[in-house]
Amino acid sequence: MKDMVSKNRSMFGERQHLHKLTEDQVVTIRALYAGGNMTQQDLADQFGVQRTTIGRVVRRKTWLRAA
Repeated sequence: MKDMVSKNRSMFGERQHLHKLTEDQVVTIRALYAGGNMTQQDLADQFGVQRTTIGRVVRRKTWLRAA
C-alpha cells in the first residue's frame, strides 16, 4: 500500500469513483469558509452535499492534496 501511495497509483480526489466534489470545488469551499461569511451548512446546501462532508473538507480530513 505504501508503495502504491508513494507512486500516486492510489485512488484519491477525482480519481476515486465515488467523489462528490471536484478539486476546484474543494478549493472554493475552503476559501469561502475561511472568509468567515458562510457556515458549513450554507456551503453544504450550495454544493449539494452533507454538512459533515464540508466539515471534513475544511478540516482537511479529506481532499488532503487539494490546494
